[in-house]
Amino acid sequence: MKRKSFGIIILFIVSIITLAWCSHNTIIETNISKKMDTLSLWDNGKSLQIVTTFPPLYAHAANLIDENDTLTNLVPPGSSVHFWQPKPSDVLAMEQADIIITNGLWLEEFLEDYLDTLEKKWVRIVNTSEWVEILEFEHEEEGEEEEGEEHNEEEHNEEEHHHEWSDPHIRLDPSHATIQVWNILKALIALDPSQEKVYTDHASIYTNELSVMDIAIQQKITAQEIQPFIVFHDAYQYFLHAYNLEEQQVGLIQEFHGDNPSQKQIAELIKTIQEQWVQTIYTEPQFNPSIVKRLEQETWVTAKEIDPIGSELSKDWYIRMLNNLAKWFIN
Repeated sequence: MKRKSFGIIILFIVSIITLAWCSHNTIIETNISKKMDTLSLWDNGKSLQIVTTFPPLYAHAANLIDENDTLTNLVPPGSSVHFWQPKPSDVLAMEQADIIITNGLWLEEFLEDYLDTLEKKWVRIVNTSEWVEILEFEHEEEGEEEEGEEHNEEEHNEEEHHHEWSDPHIRLDPSHATIQVWNILKALIALDPSQEKVYTDHASIYTNELSVMDIAIQQKITAQEIQPFIVFHDAYQYFLHAYNLEEQQVGLIQEFHGDNPSQKQIAELIKTIQEQWVQTIYTEPQFNPSIVKRLEQETWVTAKEIDPIGSELSKDWYIRMLNNLAKWFIN
């Protein structure tokens, strides 16, 4: 009797284990099936949810996508990507995206807080700076401190680290923008192979437009004698390098975002204006140009506003922005 009861108990335990194993396999198969459905979803020609971080990338993506794809932008026109922080609706847009198109090179610092969550939700992050020849910031540190200014070792080390940063403003060189477009194209095709011809044809048309624009800007700048100028912050290195204008930029207001110049640096700017006979300081709508007003009052220099980010969301904004940038530097 005891042996029979023991056998029944063993049979019951085996049944429970078998049932649990079958249930476990069913859950695994269901999860795999869901993931495979997600991965193959775009092969069926269904629309992609595409998010760009700021207006220039929006323009690139808008020129490539299929008409059924949905395109959303995060940093609004007129805002600085360096300081912008997402609202709950922006976070939701990122989490629901199939792909987020970024500049890379630490430009979108706000993304760092969400990368783990986005990875778990299978959101693909595209770094469009891949394969771009990166320029470095080349600012020398102050050799001596101003009277009354004290810097501890930690601040000094942080400043040295800043000088090692790569310049993220790659978009202002049309040849680099073309590489960004091809990086976007590669990512779109990987997600939706069924639309490869559509994406590729769109990319070919758009990159040809970028090439035509590049040649036209080069011809306009070559035909002009560009006078020395000062910029608000060091955002134009790629543009100046592309069109051989590096020597025309003779000063800047802020070496790094949010770092206002010291009294010594302001005095050096005034001296540069006088010695180089600088006529123009280029400001930006994303920054408060109070320092510039002072320079206008103490010298003959004139402030002109330029926008290296974007004041609208449209397919043709990037090309118009670069053309406007060329006009600002020529005039």
